[in-house]
Amino acid sequence: MRIVAALGGNALLQRRDRPDAVLQRHHVHDAVAALRPLAEEHELLVTHGNGPQVGVLALESDGTLRGVEAVVDKDATASLLARELDADLLLVLTDVPAVSVDWGTPAARAIRSAVPAELRARSFPAGSMGPKVAAVCDFVEQTGRPAAIGALADVSAIVAGEAGTTVRAAAVGGGLRAAVSGRGGPLSRRAGGRLGVGPGGAPSSRARRAGAPEVGARAVAWAPTSGGLGVRGR
Repeated sequence: MRIVAALGGNALLQRRDRPDAVLQRHHVHDAVAALRPLAEEHELLVTHGNGPQVGVLALESDGTLRGVEAVVDKDATASLLARELDADLLLVLTDVPAVSVDWGTPAARAIRSAVPAELRARSFPAGSMGPKVAAVCDFVEQTGRPAAIGALADVSAIVAGEAGTTVRAAAVGGGLRAAVSGRGGPLSRRAGGRLGVGPGGAPSSRARRAGAPEVGARAVAWAPTSGGLGVRGR
């Protein structure tokens, strides 16, 4: 299964962290450890957005790196990248466990599964969760394949359908579900994988339709059990 995992700034600097390059490298190590199981089982492409954290590394470099004004919507870009790479699954990984209803209040509860229309009918903060919700909805609506939002540390459980917020083209089990505990079962799969950094390492969907070979592709055979995020084999 081809997975595009979109990391935000929290993969380098977490809330209340001091802007230090050594600390960022430590967080990179943790991110790789979390993603490694997916790379061993799937074709995994990683994209990262958010400029300030990278800018700190540039400022602490030997002068060979410099910052430029090049801000783009990292979530929308990740969604576009996943569509162009013909991904089976888009993961938007952040520092909160799931999309929540009534976030920041005592009544807050996690949304475990939803269809795009249900999420678009709700309001989410424009500077944080709003762009992430819009990005996964765009991916699901345009491809018919699932996407998910959740914590980077929970990435394996998110793929297994046991954590995060899963967005699908069609409702499963009665539409939007808000709950405290997770849902679904693991993905039963036997495969080899590789870790790539998008957009390199894989031809676009147009190239594959034209018959271009996949670089480093692995033949896989898999079958989803109840609730996992499997869509199709490669």
